[in-house]
Amino acid sequence: MSRVLDLVASRWKTFVVLAVLLPAALTAAGSTVLQRTQASVGLWAQAAPSAPQGGASQGSESPAQAQADTITQVIPTTAFAEALRQAMDRAHIGADASERNQLAAAAAPQFRASSAGSHLVLLTYPCDVPSTCVAVLGAAVEAYNQQAAKLRATEIGQIRTALGGQLDDAQNVLVQAENAVATYVAQHPGETPSSASTDPQMDLLVGQLAAAKQQVVSVQGKLSDLQVAAASRAAQGTLTTLDPPHMSRRAVIGDGGIFQAAIILVACLALAAAYLVVLWRLDDTARDPRVLERRLHVPLLVTIPRFSAMRRF
Repeated sequence: MSRVLDLVASRWKTFVVLAVLLPAALTAAGSTVLQRTQASVGLWAQAAPSAPQGGASQGSESPAQAQADTITQVIPTTAFAEALRQAMDRAHIGADASERNQLAAAAAPQFRASSAGSHLVLLTYPCDVPSTCVAVLGAAVEAYNQQAAKLRATEIGQIRTALGGQLDDAQNVLVQAENAVATYVAQHPGETPSSASTDPQMDLLVGQLAAAKQQVVSVQGKLSDLQVAAASRAAQGTLTTLDPPHMSRRAVIGDGGIFQAAIILVACLALAAAYLVVLWRLDDTARDPRVLERRLHVPLLVTIPRFSAMRRF
């Protein structure tokens, strides 16, 4: 242990450079040369992205968090990538179609959505060129709103189809109930629906007719409510740009500056340790008279210490 401490003390300047100055210099160089521009946009979520009828409950989740989760799920899809490419075409981002395709393919995995309050969603995107960052982020907002509108339209269409089927069934049941009452009246002259209180069979048929009419009215009411809810959801479900796309900060590649600094520090410490091992293997200094006796194979009478600086490696 003393031998190691002597080696470190004799070359302390070198170890300071390897363990302190070199990591600091590499980290600073990385944050300066390898930095990327990060753009962000603030979006206002009026309501959680759910279906107007029969949608899954969002529980205690805020509209912003629900929207951020939905954005995270929509972004990796092929449909979003195509919508993003089309939005970039309309905004004339990139030199040509090939560059836009490359930008759209590379951008999707780098978008990050997070909630910054109950209704505020932050969408960020890191890239190398500030103007490109801002433009691509604006196209991404447009593409997401288009995809969200398509999802809402699909959900509403599915619900409308289901309710339409229920309405057809209810109307068929109503027609059958009306025919049953008409047939019974024809077979029993003098009987009318108003005589149901004295005729059990007529009472049964009239009850079935009333239930069929109520079911038709109920389904028609659901269809009307769906139309109103769809219009309201379309207005509330679209993300409104509260804070336009802008450069928010500059970050080290991958937005992991602390992690990369830790890697650089560990690598430099390993280099310093390797340098120490090399010094230890090459050091032939005798720190005890008995070591000299074993090397020279002669008795040692006296030693004269050397106080000058040790020979450098």
